Amino acid sequence: MKGVKSTKYYQLERTYRQKLGRSNRLSKMIEIRNEQLRPLLDQVRILKKNLKPLEDELDILKKELKELIEVNDWSPSIIVTTTRISGKYPYYRGKIRFGDKEKIKMVPRKVENRIKRDLKSRNEKLLKNGKPEYTEIEKDTFIRNHIKDWVLDWWREEGILKRK
Repeated sequence: MKGVKSTKYYQLERTYRQKLGRSNRLSKMIEIRNEQLRPLLDQVRILKKNLKPLEDELDILKKELKELIEVNDWSPSIIVTTTRISGKYPYYRGKIRFGDKEKIKMVPRKVENRIKRDLKSRNEKLLKNGKPEYTEIEKDTFIRNHIKDWVLDWWREEGILKRK
């Protein structure tokens, strides 16, 4: 190498010597920590290898469960009826049945009002778009379907916790 003048380490500038020393020390620290990590990484590799068959089995089971769910319908039967309290005002009542067990739940007035507001807003949107609004049968079906959804949600959140 022409033009490169060799110099002794102690003749180098102080900051340059410090940076060379620091880089050597850092590389040694990294090397030491890698040595400490090597057995742990081997353990991780072994554990991951042991996990692989379990994950494969879980994937197979999930696929089988999905196929079973598609074939069988396990949703409970929900019946929505309208009744009157002492001849005063009518209210909706949902009856949910799992096998031979059934639970009857009165639909709160605020839920009923919320569903009716949704129906009203849908009718307004239909009218704005120039389409005919729901007929009485469609309104009743809309309300009953939403009440069925509410009863199922109620059962999942609260009803299943209450045992009789």
